[in-house]
Parts: sequence; C-alpha cells; structure tokens
Amino acid sequence: MEARGWLNLGDPGRSALLYRQVLASVLSPRNRASYGAGLADALLKQGARQDAIAVARDVLPALEDRVTSMRCLNRLRLIRQAAASTPGAEEFCARFDAIDQARAALGILPGSGSMPDAESGVPALSRPQRELAAAPDHGRQEAARRRDPECAAARGWPCRP
Repeated sequence: MEARGWLNLGDPGRSALLYRQVLASVLSPRNRASYGAGLADALLKQGARQDAIAVARDVLPALEDRVTSMRCLNRLRLIRQAAASTPGAEEFCARFDAIDQARAALGILPGSGSMPDAESGVPALSRPQRELAAAPDHGRQEAARRRDPECAAARGWPCRP
C-alpha cells in the first residue's frame, strides 16, 4: 500500500491523505480496520493525537466483532500508548485493553500462528523443508530433484533432465 510506504518514508501527511482516499471506498471489514489503523498511525505521527484516537476508536468495533488481525491491533497499540496520557481517551483505552486481554485469553498473540517465530526458540522450516515434510514420498523426491539433482541421484532417486 502506497500510504504505508509514505508513512515509512517519513511523510505522514501524504500517508494520511492516501489512507483517507482508500477508506472512502468500499472495503471488507478487515481492510477497513487495517487502513483505519494506518490512518490513526499517520495522524499520530503528524502530532494530531486527538484525531488519531478518534480514528482508532472507529476501528475498535471491527476488532470487537470478527476482525482478528494482530497487525491491526499492534498498530493501534501505538495509539493506545499515546492515549494513556491523553485526557478524554479513557474509553478508547478501556476498550482496547479489553480486546487485547480477550485475544491473550484465546491465545491469539503475535507468533501464535502455525509457524514458529524467531523469538520462540523453535527453528522454523524453510519452504523446501516444509514441502518435503508435507509431501508424500513421491513429492519428496520431486521436491529434492528440483532443488538438488545431485543429492537426489545420491539417494538413488531417478533424475530427469
């Protein structure tokens, strides 16, 4: 998304404008929440703390309902930190904290997906390793042949040119 790129490049004003344009279109609930969180982030980086909190507050119903995006929740976490010292943001903080605690209780946390993350201490399989682990024997042979014909030949598997 171009808006995220401008935010990463240090132009939150241009980013906010692009996020607003995207949010004016028809979006799925997940995308609306994600782009709303992006807009809130851009506004916060512009120094418009109250506006950022208001936009982030509008994202919360999707996260309370059926959107389970950790990326979205983590982007709102920045707004939550800023809101902690902002008068009038108590409702946002309480609702965000309730969502965060509910996710933690359900085990929906960063890195809780099917693949281990780098911080878990569990080595993740590379894509070829996952292909080999998931494939039946014939699939393993094919995957090995594609990656390393010499290794496949050393195992006695026929190699195709």
